[in-house]
Amino acid sequence: MTAPPLRIGVIGYGYWGPNLVRNFGADPRTRVVAIAELSPARRQAAATAVPHIKCVADAAAVIADPGVDAVAIATPIFTHHGLAKAALEAGKHVVVEKPLAPSVAEAEELAQLAARAGRVLMVDHTFVYTSAVRKIRDLIARGELGRVLYLDSVRINLGLFQPDYNVIWDLAPHDLTIMDYVLSQTLGTTGPAFTHSSACASSAKALASAARLIRMNACDAVIAGGVDTLCAFTLAGFAALESLSATRCNPLSRNRNGINIGEGAALFLLSREPATVRLRGWGESSDGHHMSAPDPAGFGARSAMDRALSRAEVPPSEVDYVNLHGTATVQNDAMEARVIHALFRDRVAVSSTKPLTGHCLGAAGAIEAGLCWLAMQDSNTSGKLPPHLWDGVADPALPDLNVIAPGARLGHPVRCAMSNSFAFGGANATLVFCRD
Repeated sequence: MTAPPLRIGVIGYGYWGPNLVRNFGADPRTRVVAIAELSPARRQAAATAVPHIKCVADAAAVIADPGVDAVAIATPIFTHHGLAKAALEAGKHVVVEKPLAPSVAEAEELAQLAARAGRVLMVDHTFVYTSAVRKIRDLIARGELGRVLYLDSVRINLGLFQPDYNVIWDLAPHDLTIMDYVLSQTLGTTGPAFTHSSACASSAKALASAARLIRMNACDAVIAGGVDTLCAFTLAGFAALESLSATRCNPLSRNRNGINIGEGAALFLLSREPATVRLRGWGESSDGHHMSAPDPAGFGARSAMDRALSRAEVPPSEVDYVNLHGTATVQNDAMEARVIHALFRDRVAVSSTKPLTGHCLGAAGAIEAGLCWLAMQDSNTSGKLPPHLWDGVADPALPDLNVIAPGARLGHPVRCAMSNSFAFGGANATLVFCRD
């Protein structure tokens, strides 16, 4: 017996809503039974285009309609969370135009609500359904393009200008989703696949997202991390900012004068399985203080650290080691030193490992998480810590910190470690690792 078509209510009949109505109407498995649109002019347009479909002003009426099985939301971003939440609570399946919500916390809440209700919640990443993108994925999967080493995306048509959110929220999800989609078959993975692009905090945020997916029971295991390669364009950008050091970087020193750019990669397999080391807490914030300079007061950095400790249920007194973001720029080190001292005083052992690895930008968070993980293994019974390589000339303008000398040991295994990643634009991420 053929299943009856899924009855769809479309909320929003502006720029994208008509496309949803047309495509749902063309598929025999779905049928649009209601449209909600605030604008009288657009309701009139809907009545003219699809006179057989009920069109109302109130989205709540469509959500409450027992004759609606699923709701498609094509409204301004600031309405996504409230509408999707109401629809899920009413027992509807929900598809939302990207982005799902204006914050990670709201997206998390919706995902958890859908899981509890046993309803489908999805984002309409429309390009993964186009024939061109599917062909690219097929060519990669069959090996006809060879080994994929690098993906580049250039946008030549910006489409409709969206005044209520910026170009990254509006357009970047397309490019990142296409990249994930075309590679997922080659990697043999299933389930959610997405990319973080938040400069130096990217891979730390990727690990936090992986932990959230597992906590929400959306995944059993997640591969997460980061990779970044040396690039002349990036080097030129940092040179223009006068942020590069001609010698090995010198974090926390009075003589510090900039960063060394590095390259590298680190990947983790996260799951619920017992392990020696667990990612127990994570915190994220976005202070948006400046395009390239950190907030001198460090409010965003402190917020990320506090959230990570709170989620881990670990007081500052139980942290044995902090891997600093420690770029050796004048402003970053000043901000981070003040925040660390305010939270830990000079009790906790700290180091920046960027004199060892260089600043690996998008991969830095995952690489430094890996260094914490290595230091916390059973074999390190004496608690030997990643060293802080510098000239030893402390900056008198910075508060005193317990900087780790090469070969220093705690005298016991490292039980709890924190790793900081603070990016351009005020994107901040902190990870807390604990031994189980």
